[in-house]
Amino acid sequence: MLESSVVQPQPSTSSFECGRLWYSRPAERWFEALPIGNGRLGGMVYSGDRVERIQLSESTAWSGAASSTDVSPTALENLPAIRELLLAGDYSAAQALAGEHLLGRPTSFGTNVQLPELLVDFFAVHGPTTAFERSLDLTDAIVRTQFERGGIVFEREVFASHADSVIVVRLTSSAPTSFRVSFSEGTAVALDDVLQLTYRAPRKPAQQRIRRHLGRHPHPRDNRRLYCCF
Repeated sequence: MLESSVVQPQPSTSSFECGRLWYSRPAERWFEALPIGNGRLGGMVYSGDRVERIQLSESTAWSGAASSTDVSPTALENLPAIRELLLAGDYSAAQALAGEHLLGRPTSFGTNVQLPELLVDFFAVHGPTTAFERSLDLTDAIVRTQFERGGIVFEREVFASHADSVIVVRLTSSAPTSFRVSFSEGTAVALDDVLQLTYRAPRKPAQQRIRRHLGRHPHPRDNRRLYCCF
């Protein structure tokens, strides 16, 4: 969900708060980005001062497939013997038996397929960036970004809602400004307030056409849809 409004700048809170991760510059690589997620949708937030990047992921964007060998057929019958060996202190024998019978033999497990990045470009404001801070509050799982450029204070909040099955991006500024929303790959088509993205995964095991619909009201039982409202 993308929502924009104009607000008056508020004094920043203390950076030294328990359960709060904060940084004085945008993330440059994946390990520096701050994570959000709701169990189905996920994102890594870079908090760029000129272009916001959110690397998206979704649970059904996966290159693998179900297999009859994913679960070992002899696991259940050997579980009591493994427990007995553990309780008797024979850990090496228990480990050997567990390695032989408990582990599945996945043949097409695959991997999570990366989705295109959501990009928010603040192209209309120029000048140096000052008073930059980005943070992740572990109490409410919200990634917050604040900085000033061109005499305008920008604030962003990004979080993933489990109840509504969406990722929300809230943009505020101390004066009216403009921004551009796009994706790093694929073809996006604007249909009223819905941005529909069509994307083909680059990996060979996932050459099927992946369609992600970005809309206002997610269906709770349809986990093939990725929603981004604005």
